[in-house]
Amino acid sequence: MLSRIARKSSRTAGAIPIAVNDPILPYAPGSAERKALREALTKVESTCKDIPIIVGGQEIRNENVKYQVSPYNHSQKIAKYYWADKDLLTKAADAAVAAQHEWEHRPLRDRVQIFLKASEMIKGPKRADICATTMAGQAKNVIQAEIDAACELIDFFTFNAQSAL
Repeated sequence: MLSRIARKSSRTAGAIPIAVNDPILPYAPGSAERKALREALTKVESTCKDIPIIVGGQEIRNENVKYQVSPYNHSQKIAKYYWADKDLLTKAADAAVAAQHEWEHRPLRDRVQIFLKASEMIKGPKRADICATTMAGQAKNVIQAEIDAACELIDFFTFNAQSAL
């Protein structure tokens, strides 16, 4: 999976943007970002997201199921996840060590492009989803979610990409 992502990112490799703090969206009444957030929040609060354990690109669902509930509505399950036992944790660590060699030998510019692509996704089509998930999962208000989840993650990716280069 890492190879596929890196191949895509190396095709789009270009100039590295100068990192600047991402602006905080105001979510003003009637704004596009407010509408998108309302839709995303409705979706997050009305579904229970299934989150498998992923080891070496393989999705694993076991019998040890746990749920994250909404901090402001404890009867509302917002995420279903699976608890890893010692053997699964060992497999995950082994897979991570195996992937480390490939990652370390990938050109720095390709690695940076992966993080810049993630930053662009958060700035655009995934911003409302990240904010809504943060609001529902941590009981944050919209501005807290915007600052803590969207802006900080965008800035983390872009500033570190610039620093790495």
